[in-house]
Amino acid sequence: MAGAERMQGTRFAAGDIIYREGAPSDCVYFIDEGEVEVRRAVPGGAVTLGRLGKGEILGEMGVVCSQPRSASVVAISDVTLVRVEGGAFIEAFGGEKGLALKLLRMVCERLAASNRHLDSRPVEEQAVRGEVREIRLLGDSPEMAALLGNSGVRVSAYPFEVGLAPKGGGGKTDGRFDFNIPGALAYLDRRHFRIELAKDGRVQVRDLGSRLGCIVNGRRVSDFGKDGATAPLLYGENRVVAGGHDSPIRFNLRVRRSGAVAA
Repeated sequence: MAGAERMQGTRFAAGDIIYREGAPSDCVYFIDEGEVEVRRAVPGGAVTLGRLGKGEILGEMGVVCSQPRSASVVAISDVTLVRVEGGAFIEAFGGEKGLALKLLRMVCERLAASNRHLDSRPVEEQAVRGEVREIRLLGDSPEMAALLGNSGVRVSAYPFEVGLAPKGGGGKTDGRFDFNIPGALAYLDRRHFRIELAKDGRVQVRDLGSRLGCIVNGRRVSDFGKDGATAPLLYGENRVVAGGHDSPIRFNLRVRRSGAVAA
């Protein structure tokens, strides 16, 4: 790289926004330590496109193609980034007339075209009361699949809680399912999450102030001690993890839509 003076170490705390979608692409970042999440705005919120960690690069597409940032990037842990100014990054590939830059630009433009195709698909719809025919709790890990079986558990009333069984308990009751398995102790709380109706009629998952929180469709849902964090359920398959990314307490919440929408 042309000169150490063009490379700057920058630190961000967990939750900091590194850059926003639509901002000018003036630099490239290399991740020296930590992890970031790439998010794109959609109607009604944002979707997570992926995560990047140590040794990976971000922001290169906008610099190479001279386009604004195509997504927002947020630190999900404390991170250290090495910032490389856009001009220095271009020079590393032989400048504007370099063959390497032309090839890289071609690859980035093809990737951008692929992303535009994906963006043109209809946005997944949030489940709404009156349109939902059935919600079923299924296992999405070997441990949960063995416990819940092929048919899973039907959610027949709201709110419906999921948590760790008290000693000697376990199984489904009206509005609740308790897991009585030793391996769940490290990840699952007595009252971990529930499926409920929001005030506007949307069906959502609420973390009940659990120690480790939940992950709903790739999004962290937790206030760590505060009963409040929620995420909407979508029609189709919803992945819900009780605990962190390594937790075996993983579910598929399958939401089926009614054939006719209620007026």
